[in-house]
Amino acid sequence: MTLPTAALTGIRVIESWTDRPFSNEGDQATINYYLRCHCLETQYVELALGEANLTNATSAGVIETRYADATARWVGDVDFQSSDGGYITFIRRFARIPLSRDEFDSMVVDLPKVYDKNTNDTLSLAGPKVLRVKYEYRYSSDPTSFTLEDRFKILSPGGLEVNYTRESGGTLPATTPESIGTGSVVEGTVITRLYGDIYEALTVVIA
Repeated sequence: MTLPTAALTGIRVIESWTDRPFSNEGDQATINYYLRCHCLETQYVELALGEANLTNATSAGVIETRYADATARWVGDVDFQSSDGGYITFIRRFARIPLSRDEFDSMVVDLPKVYDKNTNDTLSLAGPKVLRVKYEYRYSSDPTSFTLEDRFKILSPGGLEVNYTRESGGTLPATTPESIGTGSVVEGTVITRLYGDIYEALTVVIA
């Protein structure tokens, strides 16, 4: 009996699995899919970010897949390795956009000094204090959709940002370190690419 010599065609899945990256935070709905694929190097075709998904094998760019999830976007191919006979293997990744979540911790927050409004004599040195904070994670495929939050600021009557608060009076209400409370932003929003075209926005506020 002679062995087949014709080259395999198409991209075939030889192994597949999933993970739930935020299950420790109580999120069982956010799922990532991994398809280990095998094909001739000359037949490798990259998918298109923002278009390819895991609805079916055709949309995933493979011959067959045991997963079907239209909400899972293609977020890139990784771990390319050579194989005998001009073939390659790689991992094709799909992911749902993660759900928003909040995590709680503590951090050192540098609170402003407080001065007397008339004499500028120091009333108290607030300085660094350990506070309970909330990390607010938000996700989107459109980074321009995020609301950017700035760190709390203290303003002088003339509208200039300063590193202290006034006790009372003037054109602004009194603001003290004690009034910088729940919801005050202590770390402004930072946007990063999580993977593919999925972006993460993180803001830290006083909890």
